[in-house]
Amino acid sequence: MNFLGRHLFKWLWKVVVVVLLLAAARSSLADWSEVPSRSMVPAILPGDRIYVNKLAYGLRVPFTRWWIAKWGEPARGEVVTLLSPKDGTLLVKRIVAGPGDLIEAADGQHVPQGMFFVEGDNRDHSVDSRSFGMVDRALIMGRVSRVIFSLDPEHHSRPRSGRFFAAIR
Repeated sequence: MNFLGRHLFKWLWKVVVVVLLLAAARSSLADWSEVPSRSMVPAILPGDRIYVNKLAYGLRVPFTRWWIAKWGEPARGEVVTLLSPKDGTLLVKRIVAGPGDLIEAADGQHVPQGMFFVEGDNRDHSVDSRSFGMVDRALIMGRVSRVIFSLDPEHHSRPRSGRFFAAIR
């Protein structure tokens, strides 16, 4: 390999390592997601980019759902990201009930162990546990704590500066 080829290979190898490390961190430590729908209005608006703390409940092996360590459980009232039990789509919902809580549904009462009932804050525009059922703990990916920044899709993606770093309640 010539001089230029060796240096190019060394540089490319460093870039690959950095990209893999960043992807692993995004997979298991922290992430951000764009919110495209109105299901969480007024807490989260379409165009918000939200911060997801993937360490809130424990540490996972990057790119998997396997736990290295667990130190917390999702609690009622928290906003979380989860994978839809129906089709695996990444969703943002609020936990309404968890293990030990009693849920009364049209077909009876339910307290499945390790399962959570989630809903969007905007009930009329939310696909949630009312349509796809209870959510297994393994599908909850992280806790949403704040808006990082927000772009208003109805006004040519103009920044909503008042929402930058706003806490989600």
